[in-house]
Amino acid sequence: MAALALYVAVAAALLFAWQRFVKTSRAAALALLLLPMLFTGRALLTNRVYAPIDLPFQYAPLASHAAQFGIGKPHEIALSDLAIQIIPWQQALRFALRNGEWPLGIRSSSAAMCWPRRRSRRCTTPSRSSLF
Repeated sequence: MAALALYVAVAAALLFAWQRFVKTSRAAALALLLLPMLFTGRALLTNRVYAPIDLPFQYAPLASHAAQFGIGKPHEIALSDLAIQIIPWQQALRFALRNGEWPLGIRSSSAAMCWPRRRSRRCTTPSRSSLF
């Protein structure tokens, strides 16, 4: 419920600031406040997460812990890019910024990007590139 209270407080503050510059009716302001609840309302009201975090529990090493957390079949397999790629990259970005680093070459990915270097055919990460 803390997330719901935070959402209502931030949305109300933004609507208050918005009404200083743009005149809208109260019905339009209420609709703007409640419209995101169509998508995330169930997650906010039940204190759950609006993300496919059950997908990693389908594979080793987390598959053995799925029953412990009450996870069965995945709810939406089409959102696998969010769970497998975007969420870990956001975590790596936060880690890099927290440690005062530029998040150009994320160490957690084992792939190097091929940035063009003069007289070199070697692939490198952007943080070691001569372009920066």
